[in-house]
Amino acid sequence: MENFFQQISSQIDATSIINSIIIVIVNFSIYTIIARAIRSKRKDDYKLSVGSKGRTYANLVVSILRYVITILTVLIILKINHVDVSAILASVGVVSVIVGLALQDALKDIIRGATLIGDGYFRVGDYVTLDDNTEGRVVVIGLKTTRIMNTADGSIISIANRNIEKAKVAGDHFLLDIPLSYSLKVSRAEAIVDEIVKKANELDTVRECKYLGVHELGSSSILYRIRVDQVVGKKIVAKRAINKIILETCESHRTSIPYNQLDVHMDK
Repeated sequence: MENFFQQISSQIDATSIINSIIIVIVNFSIYTIIARAIRSKRKDDYKLSVGSKGRTYANLVVSILRYVITILTVLIILKINHVDVSAILASVGVVSVIVGLALQDALKDIIRGATLIGDGYFRVGDYVTLDDNTEGRVVVIGLKTTRIMNTADGSIISIANRNIEKAKVAGDHFLLDIPLSYSLKVSRAEAIVDEIVKKANELDTVRECKYLGVHELGSSSILYRIRVDQVVGKKIVAKRAINKIILETCESHRTSIPYNQLDVHMDK
């Protein structure tokens, strides 16, 4: 390694430095022009119009292009400075093994990212859920990471592609169980549920809400199930609003949401 740096330092001159700078500028300019052309949505600019799937592939191509041009730039600069590139490439065998072990996760990200796009499981613009309380829109699918914009606060969440299974494609509906007391007659309980459904249908984030029936006889309550078809990307917001409606409606009918009870019997 010491000989390598000595070889470089001994052969660097002003001309080589100037040529190296020119190469960097030219290659960066080429990358910028091509990247803008690929990402452009306007037909008038680069005659390229892309949809959500097209944008996904465009981002992947741009990511690959960045890595390729960076590697080529480094190799050209070494060649300009009279460095024996072939000798360097031949001597990196052992180093490549070490680097390969160190970059296992990065390789997994790249392979998973390519598979992700090839399968079409996610596309740029799709809405996904990360857990029960987080929903977002896919904004970038890269070689190593996928970036998701949280619909609640606009923050960007970056997920390594090898862990992409944590994200699930958001559906256009969700099911919600309303727990009501056994002490309520079914007719009165269903009247409360009908009122909840009516109020839910007035929300801007809900396309349709309907009552499905008695879902389960629980340990401390009867579960009445409703189905909510929400506006795309508004699942969390709609769910929170309906939960509030449930509480307010129960309060107006002077009934409460039952909670689990534990009976303790003590022998005398």
